[in-house]
Amino acid sequence: MTYEVQTRMINTWENCWTDGGAPMTFANKSEAQSEIDDLLALMPDYSPDDYRIVQLEDVLRALLDDDNEATRAAAKRALECS
Repeated sequence: MTYEVQTRMINTWENCWTDGGAPMTFANKSEAQSEIDDLLALMPDYSPDDYRIVQLEDVLRALLDDDNEATRAAAKRALECS
């Protein structure tokens, strides 16, 4: 499975981890948690409640419920490839 770290924004969650401008993903939860732990060690004022780890398949399934037809189609294609 593939995971991503998401950061709490005002009204949503977003993957803000990037590598060369591309969103980062992780092979397992422990790799993703290490990224969060490293950040919190460097920035002790940050709250761990502002970060979460999600399995990308779960994100794609949620997008299937989106009102936008193009978003639903893209999510369906991505799930078929996973």
